[in-house]
Amino acid sequence: MTMNKKSQEKEEINNKILDTAMQIAVTRGLEAITIEEVARCSGVAKTTIYRRYKNKDDLLSHMELSHTQLNHEHLSVEPTHKNLRDVIAYIMNELMQSINMQLVAMAIASHDDRLIQIVRKYAYNSLQYFDEYIANGIKENIFKPNTDPSFLYCTIIGIIAMYQLFPIKSQNKRNKNAYITDEITELIWNRITITSQ
Repeated sequence: MTMNKKSQEKEEINNKILDTAMQIAVTRGLEAITIEEVARCSGVAKTTIYRRYKNKDDLLSHMELSHTQLNHEHLSVEPTHKNLRDVIAYIMNELMQSINMQLVAMAIASHDDRLIQIVRKYAYNSLQYFDEYIANGIKENIFKPNTDPSFLYCTIIGIIAMYQLFPIKSQNKRNKNAYITDEITELIWNRITITSQ
């Protein structure tokens, strides 16, 4: 086995461990996470998990540090309809690559501060970009001054999770994601703009 293949396999196992721990945390709470339970639910041997993490607290610390860093430098904060669509697509991509959207919605609904902090770290890049985009739109008098980016961000996550929970019929994932992105863009744009642009 080549070194590259071996490191890729190691990363896949690590992601499986972290994803399973996150799923347990969201569905049953942080107290339900044990190395034994993560091993049972993930199918990864306890010894493999213990080689990576000393204990539950070490695993939780890595959950807080582990998140996808997608680059949003190509995105514009100019408050246009097209750019809103781009940022919503970016949010979907960032969160879907790093964590299941239903888990994100459940974590937010749980009101568990530590769990919400973990999810916020997964969503940090897209949340930061979204905040910049909305602030710029308010500054340029395109968006209503009372537009709350955190509320809108949570709304977007909720809508995406709803579409995952109650899927639409589509020929392929790309068309489905484009449809969801377009729907959310229209919903948000029509409510935050001072006048329809």
